[in-house]
Amino acid sequence: MKGAGYHVQVKYLSAYLAAVHQFTGLPIASGLRHAAGLYGELPAARAEHYPGVGWLVGLAACVVFAVFGVALQASAVTSLVAALACLAATMAITHTLHEQAWATLFDERKPGLPTRPVLALVLGVLARVGLLGVLAAHSPAAVLAALFAAHVVSRFWPLIMSRTLAWRSAEDRDLPGPSNAIDNRALGIAAAWGVVPIGLAIWAQGLAFAVAGVLISGLAMLGVREWVTRKGLGFTQTSLLGGQLACEIGFYVGAAIGLR
Repeated sequence: MKGAGYHVQVKYLSAYLAAVHQFTGLPIASGLRHAAGLYGELPAARAEHYPGVGWLVGLAACVVFAVFGVALQASAVTSLVAALACLAATMAITHTLHEQAWATLFDERKPGLPTRPVLALVLGVLARVGLLGVLAAHSPAAVLAALFAAHVVSRFWPLIMSRTLAWRSAEDRDLPGPSNAIDNRALGIAAAWGVVPIGLAIWAQGLAFAVAGVLISGLAMLGVREWVTRKGLGFTQTSLLGGQLACEIGFYVGAAIGLR
């Protein structure tokens, strides 16, 4: 007979795999579910495991960046090429959900060329590539620590935003995303996902590096919240996913400022 501990593990594994499935679309969720002896339909993704998805995406980003950094001959642009490869990998993993949401945040909803969404996408890519290049120029540890932590922390801050903004409509809850309200317990679990990445960032580059990254990432969330409020959007899946990208960029900015 399986004990209570086993059932608790199954419960959390199922919830995590559901979050991976809905926020990345990777078939890994189905494979791992059967390997763990879990059958039947996955539950709806729960908000507290959204930062946990950042573990998967962040670690993949670190691996790709490191492989390209080692495989390519050292030059002035090696880190920039590695950063582009890293972004391509994360976009492939997440099916560009965050980039699409980021562009939608700036959609004018007017006839003609979508100038602002395209410009936002280009600037978002350039900002990440440039900042990762700055971090890599300092040290490999700096860029890898920032990549891992940024992907986790940037998925935590939008959950804070959801506590202060009402969902725009009931239909928004039918879109892929967290099905449960962000109560204090869920927020605590979400925050726990960030303990190890932030701890590694502190160990790799010091307290200022991690604290500045977290704080400016949080400020980016406030900026998205203000933008969404002014546009009268309320909290939507666009706010959640687009906010992640803004917070990711914010973390890189803070980490670069906090380099020792």
